[in-house]
Amino acid sequence: MTHFPLLTVTLLLPLAGALIIGVIPKEATRLIRTAALLSTLVTFVTSLFIVFHFNASVAGPQLEDQARWIPQVGATLHLGVDGISLWLVLLTTFLMPASVLVSAHVGEKVKAFHVVLLILETSLLGVFLSLDLALFYVFWEAMLVPMFFLIGIWGYERRRYAAVKFFLYTLSGSLIMLVGILFLYFFGGRSFDIASISHVHFAKSTQAWLFWAFFASFAIKVPLFPLHTWLPDAIPRPPRRQRAARRRPSQDGGVRVPALLDPAVPRRRPPLRPGARAPGGDRHPLRWGGRRRAEGPQAPCRLFERLAPRLRGPRHRRPHDDGHTGSVLQMVNHGLSTGALFLLVGMLYDRAHTRQIADFGGLSAVLPVYGGLFLFVCLSSLGLPGLNGSSASS
Repeated sequence: MTHFPLLTVTLLLPLAGALIIGVIPKEATRLIRTAALLSTLVTFVTSLFIVFHFNASVAGPQLEDQARWIPQVGATLHLGVDGISLWLVLLTTFLMPASVLVSAHVGEKVKAFHVVLLILETSLLGVFLSLDLALFYVFWEAMLVPMFFLIGIWGYERRRYAAVKFFLYTLSGSLIMLVGILFLYFFGGRSFDIASISHVHFAKSTQAWLFWAFFASFAIKVPLFPLHTWLPDAIPRPPRRQRAARRRPSQDGGVRVPALLDPAVPRRRPPLRPGARAPGGDRHPLRWGGRRRAEGPQAPCRLFERLAPRLRGPRHRRPHDDGHTGSVLQMVNHGLSTGALFLLVGMLYDRAHTRQIADFGGLSAVLPVYGGLFLFVCLSSLGLPGLNGSSASS
């Protein structure tokens, strides 16, 4: 029986939706929104089939699709899903229909907006599904283009400055990772296939600097202190539709790529301890002034909570270490909570055109349902026992 390319179909569905929207007249905004919503919904349904066909008792990538791409350099279109990327694919496809629904107020360049949004979804899914380092890097870099336009065109005040700063920071991190990828290619059998490279033996010192080459790129994208200075400018600028999914690829890569390549990770003390707080981070989030800025500093501390099992090294793991399980659960829960916070804050800004906390005193008295929902999501993000934010640490 011929293997159905489920991952390839899931990856290309948003791109197909973007192409369909491309031939729709720009004046037919209702049809454009409907086409975008249907595209994201169909993609979500296909991702559910991925979950149903995934065998949790089998280790390693599953449902693999592979085709020739650039045989001269050994690059292939190799897709696969494992226990880490599976739920992040589902999270991405779940958030995208919600992103389309809440973008109903977008009145400027509606056609271009939805095309860019669907291209972004394809880029995100490509990062999660790629099992070839060249393909992974292409999708990783491809994310920058739609993000640049989303921030620069449909963002808020100083959006062009924020878009350029975001682009330059993340591009610099990507170049560091490119050095590591090229080293693995030339000294790993001239192959970009992650499974093949993982069987190549490198000296521990080489493995250590390779780890930090990849980690530096992920740390800038998340971002981690002291590489986080682009975040305060970029967090308030992009439209709320796409902020929720922006950090997922860097967090997935920070856990999944080291796990697949399995380097002897450094045993030196990491720049931040699990649960540590960067200056201006979680400990005093309200000092950032705006509600959106208060949401951003949570990510650096949480990334190290996820990476801690890898940073401690094999000798420090328990016989049945569940660190990766908690990492994936934390990323999914964080994506749900943060996405909900962005949507709630965006609702206020669209109506009041301000994000300053001082301007919303007594909001729960006017909007009691909204206030209760906002409190619920905040407690979930803080990790209140009984809510999704606490499950990963239990």
